[in-house]
Amino acid sequence: IFEGNNRLQTKTLIQNEGNFLIAKTNWVLNGVRSVSVPSLGGTDTARLTVSKTDPETAAVQTIQLLFTSGQLCILKSGATLCGLTNNLNNDSVNLDNLSFTHLGSSAGPEWITASFTLSANTPDGHPVTQNFTTTRYIRR
Repeated sequence: IFEGNNRLQTKTLIQNEGNFLIAKTNWVLNGVRSVSVPSLGGTDTARLTVSKTDPETAAVQTIQLLFTSGQLCILKSGATLCGLTNNLNNDSVNLDNLSFTHLGSSAGPEWITASFTLSANTPDGHPVTQNFTTTRYIRR
């Protein structure tokens, strides 16, 4: 019973973490004006860089999702380093196989697909893994 409970708690942790990372990725992609990384037709495993209009100031800002040292962080205009205040994922969950793919055509619809794998061990050492993906179309 304890083993099943541990597995369920770890699975819930991974699910909540994945849902949070998907929500942050979707926030970055909502209202995008342009995507500079990855380029159209390309995939990047460490970075997503977009420009979007700040709804409060109407200024165009650059936002990045950057994967470095096992952490996914969000960087807004001017920020260059990841740290405790902008890391998105929990230290107790491993983030792997991250990719951002930019598809479509400049004359037609474009979209970004983000995918990643989260894993963690139960308190008794059993691994739990889950894949996540989201796709957002770029509307201009």
